[in-house]
Amino acid sequence: MTCDQVWRTDITYLETAEGWLYLAVVIDAHSRRIMGCAFSASLATDFAIVALQMAILRRGGKCASGLILHSDRGVQYASERFRAQLAAHDILASMSRRGNCYGNAQNESFFSTLKIELVYPKKENEKESQAGVNEVRAGRWKRQRPRFALTLRVSPQITVQVPPTR
Repeated sequence: MTCDQVWRTDITYLETAEGWLYLAVVIDAHSRRIMGCAFSASLATDFAIVALQMAILRRGGKCASGLILHSDRGVQYASERFRAQLAAHDILASMSRRGNCYGNAQNESFFSTLKIELVYPKKENEKESQAGVNEVRAGRWKRQRPRFALTLRVSPQITVQVPPTR
C-alpha cells in the first residue's frame, strides 16, 4: 500500500464542560497523516463532508485514481450528499460490515491518543478542546513521533516520498 490508495474516515465525540463536540477526520491509511478534519456541535452530515473536502484540497483538489475511502456505517457516510461528494471526485466507498469494529481501528487508535494527550487535559470548554485538535490540524502535534507501523519513520517523511497526484 502507498499513500493516497486508502483513506479512512470516522467521527468521535469530545466531551467538554459546555456539552458534546464532534470531530470528523480523514486519515491516509499508509502514512497515517491527518488529511482532513472538521468540528461540529451536531452530528449533521455537513462536517463529515467538510473533512473530506479538506483532505481533497490538501491533495491539490484531485484524488489519486482508484482512491478508496473506508468508513463505518454511520448515517453521515451513507447519506446521499456524502455519496455525491465521493462520486464527484471518483472516490470509491468502502464500509465495514455490520458489527465489525476493526475496519477503523487505525482511526480509533488516533482518537484515543488525541483524547488522552490533547483533549481531556483541556476539556474545560469547547474552545480549548478545539485548540487541542487544531494542534493536529496545523501539524504541530506528534510530527516527530516515530510510527512503528512505518518502520520508525515519521509521517511527513513517508508522505514526501510519494509523487503528487495529478
